[in-house]
Amino acid sequence: MAVNPLFHDSMAALQSKLRLSSVKDGDALAMIEEAVRDARISFYDRLAAARVGEIVAIVYTDAPVNAEQVLRMKAAVTEAKLVRLQILRTMPSMTVEASPADQQAWNQEGFLRDTRPDEIAREIKRLTLETDQYLQDLEGEAPTPSALNVSTIGPTRDPMPLPGESINPTKPRLYDGDPPQGA
Repeated sequence: MAVNPLFHDSMAALQSKLRLSSVKDGDALAMIEEAVRDARISFYDRLAAARVGEIVAIVYTDAPVNAEQVLRMKAAVTEAKLVRLQILRTMPSMTVEASPADQQAWNQEGFLRDTRPDEIAREIKRLTLETDQYLQDLEGEAPTPSALNVSTIGPTRDPMPLPGESINPTKPRLYDGDPPQGA
């Protein structure tokens, strides 16, 4: 069953954005499709179905001129980054098992070509931070509190005992509130 991305017109458009459009079938395409499924799950987990629906309903344009269009573009960029992130996580095992044609497709893309494990780890960390920030932006504004709730933690008065008070908290105070008469 073909997988369609949420915020791109087609799988071909997303693959083109990732510069993996030469991958047409086989295990490599299955890996990309799985990454798209994971990205979709990430959107629904983080934003919920109603918010995803709101963003999908916004018409996509490559030249956004208002906040809604920028939001829609940010969603498409986030989707591509989430797919790239998942590919980076699964790519090392894929290149071991891939056919020669798939290996050539991977090696044509710079972010996948002969990359050292520490470089991959840095890129995964960078993409994780970026996508987390983008998903937070896509969540929308946090609800504003309708009332200000204030509380204090700690003693309600100065912890130092007043003159005539015991420094032992188990002993009762000599007077309550006002100083004794004649003092």
